[in-house]
Amino acid sequence: MVDFEPVLDRMIADAARDPARLRRLVYDLARLTLEREFERRFPAPTEAEVIDRFADLEAAISAIEASAEPAVPMGSVVTRTPDAKGISAVGPAGEFGRVVRLALAGLERTNLFLASSGWLGSSVARRVAELAVAAIVPLALYVLLSTPRVEPVAAPAETVRGPEVVVSAVPAAPAGPSSTLPFPLPEVYGIYAIQNDALTEIAPATTSPLDPRVRTVLQITSPGTVALPAKGLTFLVFRREMLASAPEKVPIRIAARLARMMTFDSSGKAVTAPPAEPRWVIRDIGFDFRVRPLKENQEMVLVQPEDPGFALPPGRYVLMINGAPYDFTVEGRVTDPAHCLESSATTRGTIVYECRVP
Repeated sequence: MVDFEPVLDRMIADAARDPARLRRLVYDLARLTLEREFERRFPAPTEAEVIDRFADLEAAISAIEASAEPAVPMGSVVTRTPDAKGISAVGPAGEFGRVVRLALAGLERTNLFLASSGWLGSSVARRVAELAVAAIVPLALYVLLSTPRVEPVAAPAETVRGPEVVVSAVPAAPAGPSSTLPFPLPEVYGIYAIQNDALTEIAPATTSPLDPRVRTVLQITSPGTVALPAKGLTFLVFRREMLASAPEKVPIRIAARLARMMTFDSSGKAVTAPPAEPRWVIRDIGFDFRVRPLKENQEMVLVQPEDPGFALPPGRYVLMINGAPYDFTVEGRVTDPAHCLESSATTRGTIVYECRVP
């Protein structure tokens, strides 16, 4: 194994002694953070928007460098706070200038704290400096990118109502007078299905390996508790990690009913029969829904199909959020063969395949 820690420690120590190099590290992190935010944006930004934003960042960097004052290196007490000289307070370049200066000011305030604590020049100081840069720049750029340059005029929202469905009550907060959302926003973290302008909370599924020897094939042994109509199905994900690491797509995997199992009795004869208890096997096939952020709350995203007219075939599914399955059933008569499985016991473990006869 390659030991990277001494190399990283040396780079951080060199930057601490050289204010210009420290600024360059902040600039590089700002560029990388901006690039990653554009990669996660949905819908994808236009080429012109990408070029304009990077030009704004480079203009802010150039202005900061032009007005840079001699800085006290890490290891000495800092007695000044960076001002906004040379940076326009109006326009995108000024916004990016404030973001980059925020990171630099945070580092110098950190230096003051370390000086008063007697930790200057230690490994603690290097770690704190590294964490300060890594925390301030991505968060500030994320907040900046979350605010569009020009607020578009919102068109009247058209509410499409699907078939009636009984939903459980979910604590919700009013969306506010400026919101155009037709449904209330939840107050507690969770995964919700949106139907008829109401929220139904979806619980995580309890799973176990179908065969202890093949732990990647998971099964659900309890009946489903949430039934939803097929058309107009949209989900709302309210979790902390959506603020900074929302995925572009969310997989919805089929949980197929295990109809028959082939095992061997004590004499070695093959026996095929339904399982003693109902079982559903989570398959590696299904559908990918797109993710759209909600401007009302940056910890919330909508998960919906690319085609507004798409409807999931009747059957049982799991919504996969960061590897965790959330269980729901789409109402209707199950006819899709992908929702029916059989299994056979082998010396290497249980194998599953689609039913020959549904």
